[in-house]
Formats: sequence, structure tokens, C-alpha cells
Amino acid sequence: MQVELLLPHVRRRASTGFVTVRRSTRPGRTWRQRGLPLCSPARAVIDAARRMTAIDEVRALTAEAVQRKKCSIRQLEVELTESDSAGSRLPRAVLDEVADGVRSAAEAWLREVIEASALPQPLWNADLLDAQERWLARPDALWPEASLIAEVESREWHLSPASWAATMKRTNVLSRLGYDVQQFPPSRIRREAAGVIAELTEAYELGLLRRDASQRPAVTIRPADAGAGPTLATAPPP
Repeated sequence: MQVELLLPHVRRRASTGFVTVRRSTRPGRTWRQRGLPLCSPARAVIDAARRMTAIDEVRALTAEAVQRKKCSIRQLEVELTESDSAGSRLPRAVLDEVADGVRSAAEAWLREVIEASALPQPLWNADLLDAQERWLARPDALWPEASLIAEVESREWHLSPASWAATMKRTNVLSRLGYDVQQFPPSRIRREAAGVIAELTEAYELGLLRRDASQRPAVTIRPADAGAGPTLATAPPP
């Protein structure tokens, strides 16, 4: 196990054994856990991310820290802004993704695969509401014209049995409403992108064949960037 020791820049200490010494002109606020002084979780995440060379590693680290409520996106943004610019490219790109609605590394992979394909671009992280304006779900990718949803699905991306059960319940609700819900594990998105796109393309084309408005889900769609503003009807004119 490696331990990183963050010290004020004026302190002269050398790394040794499993301890790596990092000096900083901005040591920041000290937290304590079991009597040990620690830097903030946001500082730990950004410092680690700045030394990573693969964006997927940065995505996974950021997603886990936020989902486990160790720190907020805002705290990470502040930490990145206040820190040195060296090594900031990947964590800044990931925070930009999160601000755009991407909540995990796997969702970012799905977005990359779809955006690089010939498929029409879907709505990302749009809210679905029923006729009474009650919230139903926020699918990863949605093609309203084809009543098609694509989602990342894997136990490894759920942090508790409760979140897994909630996802299964949501999928059942969407299916009952008439949506074709296509789910893909992260490993398949990474290793079989062509197969994922082929299946989505087939599902999209089949969905277009069901263009009769009476066969479309009776829900309202609120795009991710719409806030509390006006909503959009699911079914555009045929």
C-alpha cells in the first residue's frame, strides 16, 4: 500500500519506502479521521486524477467519489480551479462531462459510442413525466421518435442492492409504457461497440415502424437542460 504525505512547501522531507512526500504551497484545510490529519476528499480526488493518464480511470474515480457522497461536483470544480494547471486536462474534461449530465464512466462510454455512429443523436438524461407531471425516470439515452431507450446496466455500477432494485423497477415501468429499453453492460460497450450500435440501429428502425401516435408512450419529456421550464410532448406529428 502506498501512502501520500502532503506537506507545506517549506517542509523538506524525502519520500521513503511506501510513503511518497508531496509538497504544496496550498496544503488547504486539514480534516481528521481517527486522529489522523487528512486533506479534503475533493483534494485527494483531484490530486490523484491529475496524475492519471487514462480518462476512463479519471471518470471511474470521480463517479465513485460523488456517488458515495465523499464530495460534490462543486467541491471538485473549486478544487480543480484553485490547484495548479499541470495535469488538469483529464479531470477538467471529466467534470465538463458530469456538468453535461454524464454520471459515470460507463455512461460516458455509451455517449462516445453513439455520437461516433450514424444513429440520430438522442436526448441525454431527459426526464420522463406522466400525465400528472409526476417524475418517472431519467434514461441515459432516449429517442422519442422511436420510443427507444439505451441504458448502461451492470451490478458493478450500482453501489447498493437498493439502487439495483430501483433500477429494475424503473425498467419495468418504462417497458409497460411502451418503451423498448436496450441495456448494455459497461464491458460490452467498451469491447463490442460495433455490436452495440448494430443492435441499437435495428431497434431504432423497428421503433420508427411504430410511428402511429396511439402506440407511443403517454408521457412528457423534459430535456436535461430544461430545468423547471416548459416540457415537450413525447410524440411529434407523424
